[in-house]
Amino acid sequence: MKRICLLPMLLLSLNMLAQNFGEFASAVFVGECGITQFYNTSGSGSNCINPSCGVLFNGQNFGTFLQNSGDLYIGGAEIKTWKNAGGNVCGANLNYRVYPTGSPSGAFSSFNLPFKSNCCGATFCDGLGPCGGNDQKWSQEALIPTVNLTAFAPGNWSVEVYISYFGDDFSSSGCGMTRFISNGGFNYVANYTIVASGSHDCTLLAADLSSLTSTCVDDFVKLEWEITPDHLTHFIALEKSVDAINWEEIYRSEDYQTSHVLPQTHFEDRSFPSTDVYYRLVEYETTGNVIYFDVISNQCEYENETYSITNSIGDDGFLVVHGNNSTLPIEVEIFDAMGKVVYRKEIEHNGQESAMYQLDDFDVASGVFIARITRFGEVLDFVRFLR
Repeated sequence: MKRICLLPMLLLSLNMLAQNFGEFASAVFVGECGITQFYNTSGSGSNCINPSCGVLFNGQNFGTFLQNSGDLYIGGAEIKTWKNAGGNVCGANLNYRVYPTGSPSGAFSSFNLPFKSNCCGATFCDGLGPCGGNDQKWSQEALIPTVNLTAFAPGNWSVEVYISYFGDDFSSSGCGMTRFISNGGFNYVANYTIVASGSHDCTLLAADLSSLTSTCVDDFVKLEWEITPDHLTHFIALEKSVDAINWEEIYRSEDYQTSHVLPQTHFEDRSFPSTDVYYRLVEYETTGNVIYFDVISNQCEYENETYSITNSIGDDGFLVVHGNNSTLPIEVEIFDAMGKVVYRKEIEHNGQESAMYQLDDFDVASGVFIARITRFGEVLDFVRFLR
């Protein structure tokens, strides 16, 4: 009887050891002299959050900073997690403490890392990094200090961090288990120095980016910048965002290592809706390191625009558009009686008060249709017609 009982007990023990959720990369998001980037804490190869796997938080010496300047801060962190069908991941936290170098002390504080992205096939849905299965990404990338590391007395300081994440090995909805990314239990530690006045490292980094400005001109935004590439510069990119979280690249310079031509210093953003937008410059280095410069915001206020269309899309296939002197493009869409889009075309109204356009490629059979004109997704006018 004793031998018979050992088998279910052994199976139960093996089942308890099963791990159905975990992590495969993590990094701390640090702002340094107006430049932000991730410093890796775990991960390898293409999974590293900073593409240059050698950019590590642990053992990093950030340099010297003026007291209360805010020139060195933690803005967040990121963790990539995996889970099997029987497990779950619910969230993650960054835990940190700051103390005089050589004297570890004090309790850890923490802040949440919100959900950022699922896996879309072989790449995360935000387009950054490879993934598979049920992989997820949890991240905060604040562009203002979450932890201001210069808010201490002059001296040598250390910042110690670890990441905790929680879920469940045996439930697809449970959150009762916590795991840690902690450098083998010793955590990750970086050092820096605070001075009350005098020389500091930001005076050296400021030469890389002198300025980035934006100006409203008619129906577009003019952006100008001054930036000095160095021996590591691969290329410079300009990015745009409507929420300062999700970014789209709208300009990229030539490869500086090949051309040795100074990157372009201006760009006209002509795909600009009347709303708050944000811009930032990004430097991609030959090492794989990615450096994000300060973000600027911009808002252009345009005159109210009124447009209408005339019901003249008969057999002759003409559409008359009435509007003001805006030069921004508008889009024509035609729907059939079932609501299906049967025609779509972008037209340049070219500042005319009234203009006729022949939709010569609208060759759908007769029936009842609805034509509408839109700009940046906003419906300007629509009309029902019979053909």
